Amino acid sequence: MLSAPHGSFCAAEAQLDVKLTTKPKPNRHPKILIYKVTIPYPSPPFSSYSPLPPTELNRSTHLLFYHTTTNHTTKMQSNAGWDDVVKVGSRAASTRTATARTSSAINAAQRAGTIVGTEKKYSGPNSVAGTEGQRLTKIDRENEVAPPKTISMDLGKTIQKARMDKGMKQSELAQKVNEKPNVINDYEAARAVPNQQLLGKLERALGVKLRGKDIGQPLGGPKKQ
Repeated sequence: MLSAPHGSFCAAEAQLDVKLTTKPKPNRHPKILIYKVTIPYPSPPFSSYSPLPPTELNRSTHLLFYHTTTNHTTKMQSNAGWDDVVKVGSRAASTRTATARTSSAINAAQRAGTIVGTEKKYSGPNSVAGTEGQRLTKIDRENEVAPPKTISMDLGKTIQKARMDKGMKQSELAQKVNEKPNVINDYEAARAVPNQQLLGKLERALGVKLRGKDIGQPLGGPKKQ
């Protein structure tokens, strides 16, 4: 609201168009009323308007207007009187429910009488999730291929013992089964992936069982009496 009492100062005047938007009713468009008013110049925020020839004000000029800035908006009220003051942001903030987590905060709320309700949470035995699902998820998300299963160390030692009992070198055993010596070395060191066809050749060359039950026993089994 702007006020200029009689004889207070001499200033230029500017004519402005003021738009008054009424609150629309349901299913109707808002009404926009345009008024031409005269206010003292310079008077913020209208200092950018070009003034008319200066005249001396002989009365008080009052105006309610839309004043929009980056921070707030002063809205014209159609039912406001000339001497009523429009306050910006005069609405009370909505109340929020705060949660007191410490004993001191709870005691202070009790003394003030602002406690709405109390609730105590307990952690049961099932509150902690199991780790098995996490482990399976980690395995499922891994992009690396799992290494193949190799023969056991006991089987490798059995092959080595049977070869030494026959008095053969790794190269000689490899020649009998038509393989390279490094393949025999991998089998005896338990680094090789089991191959059923090669294990059958080794059984026949060494004369011992290398598959199934009774590993290390003679291939033909005990003779019947």
